[in-house]
Amino acid sequence: MPKEDYLTKQIEKFAQVIAALLGFRKKGQNTEIITLGEKTVGELLENPTPSTSELEFIAQIYNILGDSFTELSQKEKAQNYYKKSIFYYQKLTEKDKTFSFERENIIFDLKNKILLD
Repeated sequence: MPKEDYLTKQIEKFAQVIAALLGFRKKGQNTEIITLGEKTVGELLENPTPSTSELEFIAQIYNILGDSFTELSQKEKAQNYYKKSIFYYQKLTEKDKTFSFERENIIFDLKNKILLD
């Protein structure tokens, strides 16, 4: 049971972070997004064997960070974050084994963002 409680708390925590990031994005607060996003990803990457939920949060946050750097006209940094997002979505696909059309569409969109810049 303690492991399930820990995972539930982690999922709730990172869901709140994603909500906060999207709230900052709606307000155009890109520096806040970058600060919170990088801090959160750093925490997530401390785990040497991240769960599928953690991999998905990492990928989502990198995607949001890429969008923030795009809005700040920092295309090189944006592309690096988009590439990291693709990497973690692909790791998630390998670990999850359940095919996800939504995930594949996100990867496709990320690849297009890289090509368009």
